[in-house]
Amino acid sequence: ATRNMPDGPARSRSPGRAVKTPAWWLAPVGLLAYPKLACAWESWIRIIEDSAGGRVLFPEGAEFAGHCFWWGKRRPRPAPHEGVDICEVLDVAEPGGAVRPLPVGFSLPAITDGEIVAMFEDFIATTIVLKHQETIAGLASCECSVPTTQNDEEQCWHACSLLAHVQPAPWVSVGCRTKEPSTALAFVAASSKAAPPHVHVSLLAAPNDFMWQHVSGWPNLLAKSAAKQVA
Repeated sequence: ATRNMPDGPARSRSPGRAVKTPAWWLAPVGLLAYPKLACAWESWIRIIEDSAGGRVLFPEGAEFAGHCFWWGKRRPRPAPHEGVDICEVLDVAEPGGAVRPLPVGFSLPAITDGEIVAMFEDFIATTIVLKHQETIAGLASCECSVPTTQNDEEQCWHACSLLAHVQPAPWVSVGCRTKEPSTALAFVAASSKAAPPHVHVSLLAAPNDFMWQHVSGWPNLLAKSAAKQVA
């Protein structure tokens, strides 16, 4: 149900291999499917960095398709990571700057304009799903199990973004549209789990008529992905 993130410089503090932020916009058929959302992601990262006063880092395991957790004893994940975790920033104000965790309560805008189509609990806090105007090329070539309709608009697949482990802003509810980039969509939530506070970001594509109200949580969403009802 998720895609990789945009290419960029390696941003790893890990002593092992450098972690490059992978290209998140490649469709299953290898097309450059999300150019507008990819540009919006780059701008969103800059907003996060400006607000945090540092450079976003991706420790090994925080990257898309990572096979280990980036916290604690770095145990293997039960499945490849479905997105990227924004969890640390490097203070670049002076040489040898400190690595700081993204603080609880850190303000998170939407990646770009969209409609909030789903909200559900996750293992830390809340997940918010936004449907964007950008449509996805090439999905007709995928073996997806979504029934074909007679309406071209209904057959259209839209890019969606997902922010997980967050506390929604008071104005946020399903059906609302996101506001200007200066408006907080959500905040990094406190965590009572082994995982430190962070925001998980994923990208997926879903048919225009996909029944988001039937998605009750991550297990349900991943099951729909396995059934190729979302891509």
